[in-house]
Amino acid sequence: MLAGKGEAVSKEQVPKLDSWQAIAFGQASGVFPDGREIVRYNLPERWMLVKDPKIGSEKRIEIRFRSGGASISTIAPGPDGKIYGSTSHPMHFFAYDPSPRVLNDFGPVKKIGGGNICAMASQGQYLVGPSYSSGYFHLFDTTRPFDQQSETSPNPRIIAQFEGDVTRPRTCLAHPDGEHVLMAGFMGYGMTGGGIGIVNLKTGEKTLLTHEQVIPFHSTHTLKALPNGDLVGGTSVLTPGGGHAREKEGVLYIMDWKTKKVIFRTVPVPGAEEVYSLEVGPDGLVYGIASGSRFFVFDPGKRSIEHSEDLSSYGSLVRPSLAAGPGGTVYVVLSASILQIKGKNFVVEKIAESPVPITAGLAVKDGWLYFASNAHLWRYRLPGA
Repeated sequence: MLAGKGEAVSKEQVPKLDSWQAIAFGQASGVFPDGREIVRYNLPERWMLVKDPKIGSEKRIEIRFRSGGASISTIAPGPDGKIYGSTSHPMHFFAYDPSPRVLNDFGPVKKIGGGNICAMASQGQYLVGPSYSSGYFHLFDTTRPFDQQSETSPNPRIIAQFEGDVTRPRTCLAHPDGEHVLMAGFMGYGMTGGGIGIVNLKTGEKTLLTHEQVIPFHSTHTLKALPNGDLVGGTSVLTPGGGHAREKEGVLYIMDWKTKKVIFRTVPVPGAEEVYSLEVGPDGLVYGIASGSRFFVFDPGKRSIEHSEDLSSYGSLVRPSLAAGPGGTVYVVLSASILQIKGKNFVVEKIAESPVPITAGLAVKDGWLYFASNAHLWRYRLPGA
């Protein structure tokens, strides 16, 4: 294909299909052109086991390669003072302890494979997070060691599965009632919309709210709790799994926690396909970032947009982009900058220009702001801390 036009080639120019083999992502075996078979392989540990069917022997081959590492997709503060995170492709679970400045790579979590934990939240002593791509909801007990070998009591363990309705999660919330945890995101491949999965950690009760029950044909991309316990969510109309979009603009909504019914909705940024990230500030206001790095402030009492501003000059979107800090400050990370928002006039101040591209955020803990740049975890000392 050249300039949108096909070009005829001779039969001799077409490669013979039996002269090469491809190993697709997630495939555990394969065949080399000479007939040798890959029995299994482990790229993180850099080896493969190859069998020669002609003589029936197997040989372990060490693989040497250089890599930038698996990219960090998620970080979050844990209940024990540590910063937890997940990489993707391959998935490893890790924790950074700021006091001795030690990072522990726990390794992969069963059932996730090449996916990742897409968001995390703390509820009591537990860290919870949904994973791609089977809709699992994982619970990690921070008072126990990481253990994926136990058949009866692994840590983390699966507490629910909402496959299909939340195949590609984007957000996770620990409800302030101290009992419930929630996950939300996009539906499965070829589908439009996305649900919300809810688990009561005390009773084990599981509840699914489909996109029809929330905002039809929208996916909840970000979810927070208001001071009264009601939920405030932001949606995406995109379909990263290959479905067909049915709506044009993402919305912000308020859901009554007791009835699980949406009682208010609005388009905070006209034309924006996603309400990408939300945070509830110490003042009870809702701070948001939408497509195009467009910042807004929503007053849930007045149910009105109080402020809006284009922040695209500071970089592109990072998930999540917002976190509340001490002293009433709300912090924002975009791909090139760290910002803070203070005061009743919502003045945006750039406090740092990142020396590396910021690819994932965001955790604020004990005067430090943590973010990821590809496979590396970074931290920035906040002013006045």
